[in-house]
Amino acid sequence: MKSVPLSYHKWLLSRSPSFCDEIKIRLPAKLTDSHHLLFTLYHVSCQRKLELGSQLETVVGYTWLPLLRDGRLLIGEFCLPVSVEKPPSHYSMLHPDVQLPNMKWVDNHRGLFTVTVDAVSSIHTLVTYLAMLTLRCIYTHHV
Repeated sequence: MKSVPLSYHKWLLSRSPSFCDEIKIRLPAKLTDSHHLLFTLYHVSCQRKLELGSQLETVVGYTWLPLLRDGRLLIGEFCLPVSVEKPPSHYSMLHPDVQLPNMKWVDNHRGLFTVTVDAVSSIHTLVTYLAMLTLRCIYTHHV
């Protein structure tokens, strides 16, 4: 799990703040549909005086991004909706755009969290035709 601290001053506050940070993740060679990125969004209190029992960080939501779609690595920019509740088990199989039953969403399931994924890989091809050829070879081999 990678935690990325973000901070800003009052004069930078806006209705839709934008932060940039870059992280690198070493992916396993064999990815499955259950591999995903889970983002936990926190509100960090900037008050100097904290009352006893109050927390500095409060979870405000969750969102996730599956790493594969149709056997290919997902890359690009994604605007993801944010869930108020922690996602149920096996949620990673579904894209967060899918309305899960009995799940509460921030701002009526509208995309609020934008993330850009770029891949540099010698294992997972990013070329569509090579990915299709690889998948066909794998399926043919298993039949």
